[in-house]
This record gives sequence, structure tokens and C-alpha cells, in this order.
Amino acid sequence: MHDHIKSRIKEAFFDVSEVETGKWKGIFAVKISDDLFIRFKKLNDDYSASNFQTRQTKNFLNQLILDGFPEEPTFLFAGYQPDKTWTGIKGIYIACWEGDQIQWVEEILSKVSLVQTALSFYDQEPAEKRVKLKNQNQPDTKTGTND
Repeated sequence: MHDHIKSRIKEAFFDVSEVETGKWKGIFAVKISDDLFIRFKKLNDDYSASNFQTRQTKNFLNQLILDGFPEEPTFLFAGYQPDKTWTGIKGIYIACWEGDQIQWVEEILSKVSLVQTALSFYDQEPAEKRVKLKNQNQPDTKTGTND
């Protein structure tokens, strides 16, 4: 899912001069001017990022200045929440955290459905039948296959 998000984001903002996509200190993100820095994650039900809380993540959540990142942007998380069976997406959101408190969350898209690719086999000829039906008029031979 993350690779798909990266690909779509790069494609969508390819020629927008105020938007830069790439990696900063190993984090793929979108930087809008020097005002917003958005990283992409799978989100928990409380809209927190579902990753291990590293020092970098905690600093990101606390809106602290981070070495190698733009000067004083607002750090945001954008992400998706999968449904319980992981066959669909409940929604896509952008969330702003300050420490362990969520400041706001905005739903971008809700109830997204995934489409599974189907393969058509109509061009193939039917396979030869390997099973023959037993003639009902034949006497029982007690082979154990008559049940």
C-alpha cells in the first residue's frame, strides 16, 4: 500500500512547483513550500501512526524542529485505515498531532473499495472429462465407491 501511495503522490505532484516529494532523513513525504510536511502511514483507529515510536517520530508528533527537515513546518500524518479483514479501506485521513494529543483530523475519502483483477479463461477449450458417471443399472460391486 505504501509503495502505491508513493507512486501516486509523485505522479500527482510531478509538475507542481510549490510541492516537493521525496525522502528526508529516510522518510518519504510531501513538502508544501516550507509550511507543511506530510508523511504517509497506516493509521490506527485513533488516527495515530501505526509504527514504533522512535525519537524521530516523537519529535515529529511534538512539532519540534528536526535536523535535515524544512525549517519549522507543520508536521502532518496522512494515511489510511484498513477494514477489519484488510480487504478494503475504511477511509483516508490527514491528522495533526501535538505530543500525544490530536489537534485535528480531516477525512479525505471514506469507504474506499478495492477492485480485484479477474482473469478471463473463455478463450481456452474445455478440459477433457476424466470422471465417468456410473451406470445406475449395473449391479453393486461393493467397491466402496457406491456411497
